[in-house]
Amino acid sequence: MPRGEPGDSLQLVLRERLGGKQVERGRLAVGQQRYDEAHELFDESMRLSAAVGDAWMLAIAHNNLGNALLELGRTEAAVAAYRRALEIKPNYPKASNNLAVML
Repeated sequence: MPRGEPGDSLQLVLRERLGGKQVERGRLAVGQQRYDEAHELFDESMRLSAAVGDAWMLAIAHNNLGNALLELGRTEAAVAAYRRALEIKPNYPKASNNLAVML
């Protein structure tokens, strides 16, 4: 669809909401100890959030990915995910706290 069409804004809103929905689903997967599935859901959220420029949701997805990676025993990757969340949103307290616990 060419840019500027009425459907453009709807697509942006849908992608933004889907990014948040994928984070919610990922959190549920973590709660059910389905960490590989959570990893995939957080990756999808990051892709959708980046596509619409939703930096806040992108940071949240990175932080939650770090939590899932930690549960998978992938400590270095978890630290990298927390750092990426803080690169995106430097004043993100959850990511800051998660990183501080790791270091």
